[in-house]
Amino acid sequence: MYTPVSVPKTGVNPGRPKGKDPNIIIVRTDDILNFPTRDANGVQSADGQNLTLKPGANAIAIYATPSTIKRMDTVEGPPDGKGWIQSLGFEHPGDEVGFEEWKENNVNINLVAMSFRRGFTDVKLHGTIEEPLQFEVEEQDDNEALKSTITLKSVMRGPKSMVYVGEKPALDSDSGSASAGV
Repeated sequence: MYTPVSVPKTGVNPGRPKGKDPNIIIVRTDDILNFPTRDANGVQSADGQNLTLKPGANAIAIYATPSTIKRMDTVEGPPDGKGWIQSLGFEHPGDEVGFEEWKENNVNINLVAMSFRRGFTDVKLHGTIEEPLQFEVEEQDDNEALKSTITLKSVMRGPKSMVYVGEKPALDSDSGSASAGV
């Protein structure tokens, strides 16, 4: 059970933005064998709890322009029914066939996603099996840019994005250069 503790200012610039690894890890919830439980305080994954996948299943990595990655949790709802809407937004440059196929074949598919800093640190696990993410996309192909803006967002209210301290799930073998940095 959570026991309230004081939360002082940490450091000189605790609100300074932190850069993110450009690879977002995405997993279909149907491919998850074990979803990590949360510790007693409800935000961090419990020690020894990993996101594991069913045999033959893999996570994928999608490149995101680092400066566009936005991790956002928002409380909403009526009294006695408030919860968190988790969302993870980013831009992906280009319109390569593999990315277009991913978008087409993952519309209305329940997902979870991981965003993190280099070296798989400061990891946030967005979405749960019960409150999964689905994506919204805005495509741009004009004289200014060729990109997709993706927003992965909870389909219903639930807990806050998890601070994940487990191991990275296995990535597909076709992640190309993305798997090198992930």
